[in-house]
Amino acid sequence: MAAPSQLYIRNEMGQTLGPIAPSKVIIAQLVEQGVLKGKLEVSVDGVNYAAPVDMPEVKEFFPQALWGVAKPLPEPPKPAPAPAPATVPMAGPGARKIAEPGTRTSNVTTPLRAEKLEPKKTVPVKAAPPPPPPPPAAPPSDYTPPPPITAPAPIAVPPIADAGDLGKVGAFRLLAQAAGSNVTGVFHFYIPDRTLGIYFRKGSAEGVTSSNSEDALGKYLVDHHVVTMDQLVQAETAAPQFGGDLIGALMGLALVNPSTLFGPLAQHAQMIMQFAVLAASGAFVFRAEELPSSKALPLGSRWGVLGEVLRKVPISDLKRRLADVFALPLVKSHGWVNLQELSFTPHEARAVGYFDGVHSLAQLVATFPVEADHIIRVAYLLREVDAISFVALRPGRAMPAPEPAAMPAMAPVPAPVTAAVPSPAPPKRPAVAAVPSVKSATPAPAWAAAAAKKARIAKAAEPKPISFEQEIANLRGRAAKLKGESHFEILGLTPSADSQAVKFAYFRLAKVYHPDTVPPDAPPETTKLKEAIFSSVSEAYRVLGEDVSRAQYIEDLKYGGTEKVDVAKLLAAEELFNRAVILVKNRRFADALKILDEAIGHNPDEGEFYAWRGYAKYFASAEKSPERAKALDDLRLALARNDRCAPAHYFIGHIAKLQGDAATALKHFKRTVELAPNHVDARRELRLLAKP
Repeated sequence: MAAPSQLYIRNEMGQTLGPIAPSKVIIAQLVEQGVLKGKLEVSVDGVNYAAPVDMPEVKEFFPQALWGVAKPLPEPPKPAPAPAPATVPMAGPGARKIAEPGTRTSNVTTPLRAEKLEPKKTVPVKAAPPPPPPPPAAPPSDYTPPPPITAPAPIAVPPIADAGDLGKVGAFRLLAQAAGSNVTGVFHFYIPDRTLGIYFRKGSAEGVTSSNSEDALGKYLVDHHVVTMDQLVQAETAAPQFGGDLIGALMGLALVNPSTLFGPLAQHAQMIMQFAVLAASGAFVFRAEELPSSKALPLGSRWGVLGEVLRKVPISDLKRRLADVFALPLVKSHGWVNLQELSFTPHEARAVGYFDGVHSLAQLVATFPVEADHIIRVAYLLREVDAISFVALRPGRAMPAPEPAAMPAMAPVPAPVTAAVPSPAPPKRPAVAAVPSVKSATPAPAWAAAAAKKARIAKAAEPKPISFEQEIANLRGRAAKLKGESHFEILGLTPSADSQAVKFAYFRLAKVYHPDTVPPDAPPETTKLKEAIFSSVSEAYRVLGEDVSRAQYIEDLKYGGTEKVDVAKLLAAEELFNRAVILVKNRRFADALKILDEAIGHNPDEGEFYAWRGYAKYFASAEKSPERAKALDDLRLALARNDRCAPAHYFIGHIAKLQGDAATALKHFKRTVELAPNHVDARRELRLLAKP
């Protein structure tokens, strides 16, 4: 009988484990740790359970001591007694009884008659009623009937503590407990740089707060271009009329379309929740407090929101949190949430199927490197809701290798026959050497040859031990060489490579240069060098992984655009510039100038930076001062670097209008509208200049 592909096991504590792959290795580990003991029940479908002894196809996976007691077989029914002989009367005088076959007849003989006997009359014979069934055999004295078969009940959600240490209980588990228990209340997370509040109503997150001004909702909406700074100021001024609610003011004043607000609000809430999840230290307090309905805004399905938060947590952080169980086998069990409610993506759902009870996270990540992020993320989520457990090994014992797949039955292969024959030896050095072995006439099976070849390849691929000094020298050379290479050269590809080849090259290099590959005892320089190299590899993958950006990069290469750029500096410059724009719109020109100088230091080639700096210089300086002349120099420099810079044209037109030069103002306002047709301020200025 073929072994099933999966097993469910119910131990004597009522805990259900599974599905797990049928394996003596994992079952031996569960027995060794005391998870499996006493009276067990096994099922192949999760519904119908029986003792292992009653399931011949699976009992061999368990130690005989756990087989249990077989159910007593019912006694076979006793044979029914033979019916009494029936008498059949015969016509005519002197009739006699005809005995049934097998019975003794009487010694009395009947005289023969000359007359013809009348034909026999057929009389129906009534069959004897069947005997009553025998009573069932009494079970042995030590037999205990199994409990009734029921579907496994979900585990109760652990109660939420009123307060605690975030270093011991992670914020994500607390949020999951709130979602699973349908509570209404608020978590206050006290982490090093801010205090966060996350409100729940019947298990669904519906509001967040933060004490850090950088997390303010208004700033978030401006940074993500949902509202302008002027609109924000107007809404904040009118907020007291709407109960102090900024969102109510924005919608009440018709400054923003309500349909466009839900997405940014949900993303802002997820950002606040992510800060809590990332906190490695701090404290929490939970209170049964309800957010006023006027300020409550459901952020989405309870598990959908938590899933989005977890997807934004860096994989390196999740890997660090799973470090203590990374090398242990995973066993699926029934947690306190139905897996179908967790809103898995297709990749994450496939990752759940890899948890077979035999392989560890480390083995799964090594086997499926492309899906490693999904595997780690799903493992962390399921551990936080008690839907998986990790089989711990005893100290000093290595985890056994998974059992090989069963080979098809075949005749045994005779061992090779060798014959020792003396070979010619040099003088004074007598020796006996064996000639090459003579193979048996029976050829080895194909699978044996394939297995031997695979073992040789694996052995040849094993990395040779290398000293840290040599590795650092190699990494230094590679890092220095990267400075003169194009993205294609970094990935080891030609310009004809497609996106699939780029992806394979990226994952191949990630296995070598990812910072997580650095051993714990390696010098710090090893980590720094690998981080620098992997940063270049990631940038090359980002540019070449998309068809549009790869085509543009190839076009740039044709015109000699191979100069390397510092992506970190460019991103920092953009962030500084966005902050400066907000300050300029808020008429804080002096503060904006300092930030714009810093942004230009990071990226001196961006013309728009000079345009905003010139505009800020003009209004930050006194009338008829030399600084105002320098302000116009910045605006001209902006146009010299980028003649299509709409802000530069608008600022020149605005300054010209203030100075009474209507012709110059009109010219630049028109140019602004040509470059940016939706520029509201330039259109308004044109209407004003057109009036008589």
